[in-house]
Amino acid sequence: MTGNKAFSKVHIFIFLILFVMISLTGCRQEDKYISFLRYGLAEAPASLDPALVQDAAGRQLLGAVYEGLLRQKPDGTYEAAMAGEWSMEEAGLKYIFKIRDAVWSDGSPVTAQDFVFAWKRALDPQNRSPYAYLLYDIKNAEGYHRAGTKDYYGAAATADEVSVYAPDEATLVVELRQPDTAFFKKLVHPVFFPLPQGLVQELGKAYFAVENMAANGPFIPAEQSPEGALVLNKNIAYWDAENVSLPGIVCYFDNEKQDTWRMFEEGRLDLTLTVPQAELEEQQKENRLFVSPLLANYYYQFNTAKTPLQDKRVRQALSLALDRKQMVEEILRGAQRPAQGLIPHFAAENPAPDNNPAEAQRLLAEAGFTAESFPALELLVAAEESHLYLAEYLKNQWQEKLGITVNITPLDPEARRMRLLARDYDLALAGWFVDYDEKAEFLESFVFRLGQNTSGWSNAHYDALVKAARTSLTEEERLTALQQAEIILMADLPVLPLYDYTRAYVQQGRVEGFYVPPAGLEAEFKWVRIKTL
Repeated sequence: MTGNKAFSKVHIFIFLILFVMISLTGCRQEDKYISFLRYGLAEAPASLDPALVQDAAGRQLLGAVYEGLLRQKPDGTYEAAMAGEWSMEEAGLKYIFKIRDAVWSDGSPVTAQDFVFAWKRALDPQNRSPYAYLLYDIKNAEGYHRAGTKDYYGAAATADEVSVYAPDEATLVVELRQPDTAFFKKLVHPVFFPLPQGLVQELGKAYFAVENMAANGPFIPAEQSPEGALVLNKNIAYWDAENVSLPGIVCYFDNEKQDTWRMFEEGRLDLTLTVPQAELEEQQKENRLFVSPLLANYYYQFNTAKTPLQDKRVRQALSLALDRKQMVEEILRGAQRPAQGLIPHFAAENPAPDNNPAEAQRLLAEAGFTAESFPALELLVAAEESHLYLAEYLKNQWQEKLGITVNITPLDPEARRMRLLARDYDLALAGWFVDYDEKAEFLESFVFRLGQNTSGWSNAHYDALVKAARTSLTEEERLTALQQAEIILMADLPVLPLYDYTRAYVQQGRVEGFYVPPAGLEAEFKWVRIKTL
């Protein structure tokens, strides 16, 4: 009996050891990336080619893998990245960048020629880069990129004539066609990232496969898991690796094997920018919801050349009839912010008229209209559910507050664009997303001699101020000019600002240091840390 008992205890002990070992092995496999940032994306990136990327997933990851001349910090300023230092010469017509002592993850040096190669590759018409136009500030860049297009009437140029060159490995010289103080802000956009010329020329498109890519940024693509997750390891060859806390990022994508939102709810995911709208309120209560401003807006445009909208008082009345705060909080409920002016998240000196129905009625009467005599207006919007939903709400507000009838016409983008160009509309959906941190772009749409001004409105002083903002050599002068221009725009009101976009995201309590840039890149991981809770 004693021997049998001892035999049973031994077997039980061995069984327990094996069970614990198996359990620990399972835990180790499940927690393999516990020290990494576990990041959720709605889909896998379509491309990690800086010249071609258009999808949100790709834009979120590119800044982790590559690094341009500068990097935008969370406080909105720009710090030296691949450019250890830079200077501006010839009254803003020439920039000289000194490339720091840095290497690609394969050990080869990052050179000025890597930038020249990447930029001219993006401009090559055969590559069809959707963001090549951002390089048009460079002298002869547009002439090279558009030389073969039917609607280009400027001087043609060759790749060799594009005025970006490297007199030596550490010096990059860029000559602009005209001064533009905003040029350096574009440099954080992926189309301005360098590429290792030798590798890309050797491998061609195959270079952008995960297993072939080199990195000069904080992280490097390492592997793809059986579940389709993309793993980025810390790039120990990165010049500023000592200031990168994360050992890596594991990116999970929604697919048949994994539901990223469920993973977040279960605590197996640390961060995601993909938040179901129905979850916003609950996540806010749990202190896991964060909101960052984006340089993007949503507005309607008036046809100011058409009766009755040619009367400023009528435009003001339509604006005053709306309660933008109620609109974003009770109708949209997507963490948007009520627009005060046309420049998103900008302290408007003369905010758009808002939420004063009595004053709106007085202005309409002063303009000579009653509810019965006011003609029905047509509103052109996108033929999409979300746009139609908001349009119906605003239509009801105008009917309720002013007795005005608005008929909604949903159109595809091209049909809406053609009617805008023909000025065959009363009100029309508009909006603007910028590709880099430049506020002047929002105001340029209403400069009289630019082709995109389809409002019928013009103001010579406004045009001069927008031009001054583009060519001012100091940030203070530029912002002053923009502010004065927006005051004029909001006083005459050829537009109806509605709301500014924001980026809502959720993160677990162990994450800190994540940053959503206002334009260009969609995520910044360099400064992320995982806290020990």
